[in-house]
Amino acid sequence: NAIRRQRQMCIRDSDYTNLKNNYKLLLYQVGTEDPYIDGVREFKQLFDKYNVQYMYYEMPGDHEAAVWQHGLYNFARRIFR
Repeated sequence: NAIRRQRQMCIRDSDYTNLKNNYKLLLYQVGTEDPYIDGVREFKQLFDKYNVQYMYYEMPGDHEAAVWQHGLYNFARRIFR
């Protein structure tokens, strides 16, 4: 399907060295019922493969504001120290 092809292009074309060197905090939070969770998990595997430092959380929920609010809260707690 089109979403899977787009995700594969994004994963393949990413510059993981650039990610490692230019981002101080990379945080992924995804709902366990999110239809995009497989893509997020693929990125997680690639980050591990290329030694990109990141934080990753899964929580109950879908592709919805409640999950995003928790992600924003977790992110804000870390950048405003």
